[in-house]
Amino acid sequence: MGLSSDEREVYEARLKWLRDEEMAILTAHKRGIDKGRAEGIAEGRAEGIAEGRAEGRAEGMAEGLVKALSRLIDAGMSEEQAKKLLGLD
Repeated sequence: MGLSSDEREVYEARLKWLRDEEMAILTAHKRGIDKGRAEGIAEGRAEGIAEGRAEGRAEGMAEGLVKALSRLIDAGMSEEQAKKLLGLD
């Protein structure tokens, strides 16, 4: 049994609406995924930068203490005294 031209027109309009809705949902979903990915990347970069800074500071402090210890020992202070002075004992 076929559809009348009016029924066919209503059917096709409904079908078009359903397809448009499906595309709108898929597009919104993709945008959400893209936005989440971008936010995750930005957050990861920020954490990486902060972590890098902290590691850099720690390494810099260690290098500074080693240099200071060497200088004190080179200046004639005993290793024990130099360590105590720098709080390394």
